[in-house]
Amino acid sequence: MRISRRLAAPALAAALAGCTAMSVPPGSPAFQAGYKDGCRSAWADVGVRGYNDRVEDEKMKTNAEYQAGWGRGYGECFSVDQRTTRNRDMGSG
Repeated sequence: MRISRRLAAPALAAALAGCTAMSVPPGSPAFQAGYKDGCRSAWADVGVRGYNDRVEDEKMKTNAEYQAGWGRGYGECFSVDQRTTRNRDMGSG
């Protein structure tokens, strides 16, 4: 079954909007800050509009909870955005 462009565009817009909605998991304030910064860095690396710079707080060097949060946030957001970008680029035409 082929989806028309008229139907695919709103679906893609909804998917892309969802990929930048961040749901921060529970954890310490340092973990949550790291998660947010890691996620924003992933969006910058993937090319999500409005996210141009990788974010790493000074805590990246000294705080294990921040480091863990950053790594988890980066991994989860990068993976979601890579799938969304790949699906968009392979979309039917």
